[in-house]
Amino acid sequence: MSEPEHLSKLQEGVDSWNAWRNEFSQIIPDLSGAELEGMTLARVNLSTVFLADANLRGANLQHANLIGAEMANANFEGAELSFALLRFADVSHANFANANLFQANLTEADARGANFAEANLNMAVLTKAYLANANLARANLASAALVDADLTDAILDGANLEAAILPDGSMNE
Repeated sequence: MSEPEHLSKLQEGVDSWNAWRNEFSQIIPDLSGAELEGMTLARVNLSTVFLADANLRGANLQHANLIGAEMANANFEGAELSFALLRFADVSHANFANANLFQANLTEADARGANFAEANLNMAVLTKAYLANANLARANLASAALVDADLTDAILDGANLEAAILPDGSMNE
């Protein structure tokens, strides 16, 4: 359950939230289970935040800093995450169906069991990402970097891997 004070601060807007995060950098905000559907959170600093089970369906998280955030089981269906930083984040079992992750950075993210069906991961960086059992069916992975990614039992049916750099470092033609 999210901390009411933290949720209230986020609802004040991105500028207020980011200033608060800078001033109180020792606090690790808890927004787990929060209802954030459709919110405009572009350029927000959510690094290391607890967002497990949160609903961010259709939210705008363009250029957001989500480095090291705990987002297991969160719902990002149809969300805008282009250029977002999700390095070292836990997005295991999260739902990114139809989300836009154009040029997002998921380096070393834990995305096991995550649903990326029909998501746009064009030019995304998934280097060393843990994608075991992830659903990438019909996802756009064109020009994505999957170097050293773990795709064990991942579903890639109908995925666009044109010019993607595969786990072994080779380029898909």
